[in-house]
Amino acid sequence: MVIQDKLILLLLTFPVFIYNSQAQDCLGCASNDSINLGVVLCLPLNGNPHDETVAKFQGTAMNNPQLISDRFGKANSAYSFNGTNQYIRLGDILDSVFCRTPVAKFTITGWARTNSVNTLFGAGLIFAKQAGGSGPDQWSISHFSDGTVRGIVKTSSLWDYVEWKTTTAIPTNQWFFFALMFDGSVSNESNRVTFYVNGLPTVFSRKNGTFGTNCVNSTQEITIGAGHVAGNPMAPANQYDGAVDDIRIYNRVISLNEIQALYSGKDSINYTKSSDTQICLGDSATLSVAGGDKFLWKTAGGWKDSLNRNVRVKPTAKTTYLLKISEGLCSVDDSILVDIKNTPANAGADKSICPGDSVMIGTTGPWSASWNPINGLSNYQAGTPFAKPNNSIDYILTATEKGCITYDTVTVNLVNSLVTNAGSDKTICGADSITLSASGGTQFEWQPGNLFANNKLQTAKVFVPTTTTFFLKASSAACVAFDTITITVNNIKAAFDASPLNGLKPLPVKFQNKSISSSPIYFWEFGDGIGKSSIENPEYVYKQSGKFKVRLIINDSNGCADTAFAYIEVSGTSEVFIPNVFTPNGDSENEYFAPVYDKEFYKQMTCRIWNRWGGLVHEFDDKSTVGWNGKSDGNDCSAGVYVYIMEFVDLNGQTKRHSGTLTLIR
Repeated sequence: MVIQDKLILLLLTFPVFIYNSQAQDCLGCASNDSINLGVVLCLPLNGNPHDETVAKFQGTAMNNPQLISDRFGKANSAYSFNGTNQYIRLGDILDSVFCRTPVAKFTITGWARTNSVNTLFGAGLIFAKQAGGSGPDQWSISHFSDGTVRGIVKTSSLWDYVEWKTTTAIPTNQWFFFALMFDGSVSNESNRVTFYVNGLPTVFSRKNGTFGTNCVNSTQEITIGAGHVAGNPMAPANQYDGAVDDIRIYNRVISLNEIQALYSGKDSINYTKSSDTQICLGDSATLSVAGGDKFLWKTAGGWKDSLNRNVRVKPTAKTTYLLKISEGLCSVDDSILVDIKNTPANAGADKSICPGDSVMIGTTGPWSASWNPINGLSNYQAGTPFAKPNNSIDYILTATEKGCITYDTVTVNLVNSLVTNAGSDKTICGADSITLSASGGTQFEWQPGNLFANNKLQTAKVFVPTTTTFFLKASSAACVAFDTITITVNNIKAAFDASPLNGLKPLPVKFQNKSISSSPIYFWEFGDGIGKSSIENPEYVYKQSGKFKVRLIINDSNGCADTAFAYIEVSGTSEVFIPNVFTPNGDSENEYFAPVYDKEFYKQMTCRIWNRWGGLVHEFDDKSTVGWNGKSDGNDCSAGVYVYIMEFVDLNGQTKRHSGTLTLIR
């Protein structure tokens, strides 16, 4: 399908919307903003508990409080405390900020989120310079068991203090902003201390004692997430179960506007942007933004155009373009949706027909249709007309929807004749399945159909039991064509007879080929690792005992092969043959007297021979290769009768004795 642009590009004018957006991460500790004037401790808690002012105070995370995401969802940008033993120590610092000589002024700000209020100790210390017991110059911000958040500045003893608190409980699991300020006065007045939560003032709840005029360094450490036991900063007290972020200490009283700026993320970015809109498919749109000083545009392809206020887009589908606007240290995320208000024209797939046939073109759509050219069409304004052209032709669909126009083209090919091909003839080795594949046409039928699981497929699997010619009928609309393919089944089968199948060694065996094949090539293996043959009917003599696997492999000129097997069992014998006469006369026949036996059955043989008077004339054993040659001590023995005794030790260690007479003839 091809989508063409409109001939006239619509110029789009977008309305704009004005935003005053709370931005993220606006206040850096080192920025030149006036709101950083007088900051003596700044803890953004972005990955560590360290101060980012010029003083560079080093915080110590005690018992592994966890880094978590801050209120903006930025990872590793706030600390969470377990309410048991986790806290951050900053040490005995900034005593001069909290002294009354000269008159001291200070502001404490930060963010907190309580998991559960401390009912065990009555209050969980969020941020404090407090060590319990008496002593001036102590302050704290706490979330009490009644849910109120309180800011306290102590006077000269444990129970002399100025306290302000929220009028209602602050919900758990919700970030809140606090600001505790002391204006430096020493009069017993409620307005010397003010405390804001979420940008709103709290109420004065108690006052005792006086502040005095002298600075007392009472050695309390500044801590986050807990206080500490008097005289022992290693022992946490009033532990806080919650999270803390963006802690600040000023050496001045900040203004209400500055409190609101800190609470709102400082100065929100004022900007305008193009509104969400719809365009026609194929058109482009310009997205723009005013305000801010840096810009990032993002689609599925990634971020791009980091400096351009305007980007030109040409989506092919409904797309949301993400936008990040920055100004100084502040940034805000937004988006613009560009929707496609029409469906692309779809003229359908190309068609092929025979002369005189008709075919439906187009697809159903939400558009108003118009086709060009109109010749051969049943209705040129229908979404799916019938086409009956006199020759091959391209029909162009003009689709109009919601004021948008798109185009697509479909080709109707007029096929003068249909040609089909069932493939080349094939030979298979034995009855088997084979896949037949046709070309040409859109509908198919194979015969004989009973051999197919489905004979209506273009590519069909068929079982061929014997040599078979298959007929193919292919059609496309009114066009029909035929072809044939012959599958030759080469029923090669290896087989043979062997006679005998068993016997004593040496065993001659005749092999008779019984294979079924045309022009075969034979290869015999007789199983003893020695004998091989390539003749049709070989003979072979087995000289060793054992069970031998005979294999016959036949191959033919079509590349088919088959194998047949048989087993031949050859046995030895425990029988011993002892001759009773021998003629050692030098004619090379019967020159020696020796037993004939199978050494596979016996591991040892000895023989002794006596004359008729009982004299031992000769003895030999199985180490001798020939036996007795008719001599005694190198001299020929006279012809006559001699007596022998032979002993055979079998594989089981049993001894068998043979004795008898032997006639020597000269």
